[in-house]
Amino acid sequence: CNPSLWRIVDMLNLTAAIPSPANADICLADFVTHRYLPFAQENKRSWKADKNHLEHYILPHLGAYPISEISTEILENWLRTLELTGFSYGSRFRFFWLIKYVLNCAVHWGFLASNNKFKSANMPPKPGRTPELLSTEEALRLVQIINEHRKWPAAHAIHLMLLTGGSVSEILN
Repeated sequence: CNPSLWRIVDMLNLTAAIPSPANADICLADFVTHRYLPFAQENKRSWKADKNHLEHYILPHLGAYPISEISTEILENWLRTLELTGFSYGSRFRFFWLIKYVLNCAVHWGFLASNNKFKSANMPPKPGRTPELLSTEEALRLVQIINEHRKWPAAHAIHLMLLTGGSVSEILN
């Protein structure tokens, strides 16, 4: 897709087959193909990643929806689907903010009157990681191993971590 070609088509007013703000009920897939990706290719260094994420993970689920119907509920259901199919939090985060950016471009370019339908959609917070603690038996075994290897600097560092609860960076600094 050549963005310069789209500019020429726009200048010649050959926009009947190309989505325009007057045709605001276009589906997300058409908007992405004819408007967003040419813009991204010209203006974003990460456009190839955008294209890949859109084609493989976003448009198969949301591409058939008219952009005017994409709502917070639809986005949250899509995020739950991604979570249930095993996508990591980081991947879901990336996909979510890409689709929000695409929809905000649609608002900015006049394809949508406002972002009211989707602006309250948010990524759920990342679940906190529960620190793993040693059992009593594991702690005793660790102390025994440390005592066997007292000459090793690592044994001293691990012993300090065990006694103080400090992190590796705290002990080594």
